[in-house]
Amino acid sequence: MALLAEVLTQDHAAGRFRELYRFFERAFACTETHLGKSLKEFLKGTAHHFSAAEINRWIKLRGRTIHADRSEAFFLERDFRLISQRMEEAAYDILFNKEAWRSRSATRRMAFPIPIGTTSDACRNMFKLASAEVPIAFRFLDAFSSYFIHLEMGLTDLPTDWYHRSSNWRKPKR
Repeated sequence: MALLAEVLTQDHAAGRFRELYRFFERAFACTETHLGKSLKEFLKGTAHHFSAAEINRWIKLRGRTIHADRSEAFFLERDFRLISQRMEEAAYDILFNKEAWRSRSATRRMAFPIPIGTTSDACRNMFKLASAEVPIAFRFLDAFSSYFIHLEMGLTDLPTDWYHRSSNWRKPKR
């Protein structure tokens, strides 16, 4: 639990990625050599549809998360945004449903079926249990996927033809 709490204190996706990776290492008591195999086995068949390629990417990105000295390519916040979201979904599933903690075992229990999540590494598709009540919020990013765009606006003094007839809206008299 302490490592998942550490994840949630991170304001940046790259920091979340790093702490989620440590959470996975702790949950399965192994490093990258065996971690990918354990994660794939545990997460297969879930509503999230985690693919082997997606999990392999998490494992591969570990070194590039910390180091920027060895290759021309290095990673920025935008590179981790969707990855860390998917990893966080996996972490909650592991936290609530892994039978043997700190073990390479991938045995599942069904203590808490995850009620909502994404179903692809691009986070474009979602699933929701019929019984789950879920608020929906949208977050928009700039063209570089780096900064959130604040789109809040007040809708006052709109043209009268923007209102539906059934709204009974009348332009205020001045």
